[in-house]
Amino acid sequence: MASAMEFGVSLPSRGPLARPDIVLKIAAKAEALRYASVFVSDHIVLPTSSARSVYPYSPTGQLPGGANQDYLEPLSLLAHLAQATTKVRLGTSVLVVPYRNPVTTAKTLATIDVLSRGRVILGAGVGWLREEFEAVSAPPFAERGRVTDEYLSLMRAMWTKDPVSFAGRFYTVRDVHALPKPVQRGGIPIWIGGHTDFFENVTVRPRPRSRTSPARARNPPAATARSSRARPRK
Repeated sequence: MASAMEFGVSLPSRGPLARPDIVLKIAAKAEALRYASVFVSDHIVLPTSSARSVYPYSPTGQLPGGANQDYLEPLSLLAHLAQATTKVRLGTSVLVVPYRNPVTTAKTLATIDVLSRGRVILGAGVGWLREEFEAVSAPPFAERGRVTDEYLSLMRAMWTKDPVSFAGRFYTVRDVHALPKPVQRGGIPIWIGGHTDFFENVTVRPRPRSRTSPARARNPPAATARSSRARPRK
């Protein structure tokens, strides 16, 4: 029997509506209307010039609203939403995985999953804004697909194993305890979202007990989706 389609709401985590009272009011209304999930997007900084980057979801190639706008940090916002809601699932759409230390990110997401009693979804992406990669000292832009793949594998290990050891090309950790674990069995679900060009030359690796599977990219811009390709709001 086919599962019923679920609907989610993209919260205004950037721009003039990115105010705590407005975001919480929309999240509460979404929960009251029995939406399945709410999502927040991700940028850490927005460069004054992005001449070398093309935003893939706009006909102009520019991020709507421009660079000079408020942008709430998504993981902090999810922690706040965890206390303001009780049932609706809380996700990122999408978190740019290469921007953050994967061990710290795994810990933060696991903590939010505990605080929300198992409601977190990690919507993950490789990113598109070359200038932002440079501004936050992220790994090389050209390697972002491979970095994302490795970081997600490490995060999955942090959520499902104890103690944790991981040896990768971009990150290595040996014999550490990563506690608490997420409430959700098998770890936090990972949904990969990205532009359709990112789906070329991808080999999917199955993940047990996960709603989606991260992908191993043979070429740097890589992603795979849940059952249909997610178009992240960023």
